[in-house]
Formats: sequence, structure tokens, C-alpha cells
Amino acid sequence: SYEQALRLVPDYAEAHNNLGNLLVKERRFDDALPHFDAAIAKLPDNPSYHNNRGIALARSQKPTEAIAEFNRAVQLDAEYPDAWFNLGRLFSETGQLREAVLPLQTTLRLRPNSEAARRLLEEIQRKLSVQRP
Repeated sequence: SYEQALRLVPDYAEAHNNLGNLLVKERRFDDALPHFDAAIAKLPDNPSYHNNRGIALARSQKPTEAIAEFNRAVQLDAEYPDAWFNLGRLFSETGQLREAVLPLQTTLRLRPNSEAARRLLEEIQRKLSVQRP
């Protein structure tokens, strides 16, 4: 349906974004990225598009680019808990534990019942306390 919509309206940002999300679910990250790029080209201030592009980049083993996208998403919407969580998780996964703390704390401020954020933050804090001299 999204491909048909894009044949009719090639710059339909939401269809590009949704198709990109479907391709990410199919683990076709390189195929998804051009759709996120097209969505962002049409609506560059949409934080969801940047977050979704960041997810595809992270899963494509491009953490530096993914971090930039998550940062852009939270710059556009400082109250976007999913982007904050994705940023914190990626910092954690890349061994940047200190950098992960603030995004995870922000996630919990925005979404206090996030067990995933709480568990990850507690794990990071344990690791950081062990590293201290």
C-alpha cells in the first residue's frame, strides 16, 4: 500500500516513513534508509523521522550517525521519550556509559514506568560505581 501511495505521490513523507519502518522490521536497513531520507527531506523538523532513521542506522552498525539522528530528534522535541531512550541505549551499547546516564534519566522523567530504561540505568550505574577508584 505504501509503495502504491508513493507511486501516486512520490514525496509523501508519511508513506516513506511508514515503509521505512516496515523495512526495518524486515531487517532491510539499507533499503529503509532512503525512505527515511525522503521523509526527512520533505519534513526535516519531524522528530519521529529522525528517530526512525537513527534506529535503522544503529541496526546497520553505524552508531555515530545514529547518535546524531537521536540527538536531532530530541533537539526537535525535548519531550520525546523514545528518542531519549534510544540515545541512552546506543550510548550504553557502544560503551559510552557516562553519556548514557542523562538520556536514560530523561526517559524516566518523561516516562516514569519505563522498566527498560530503569533496568538499563541501574545496570550502568552499577558498572560506573565499580569503575570508580
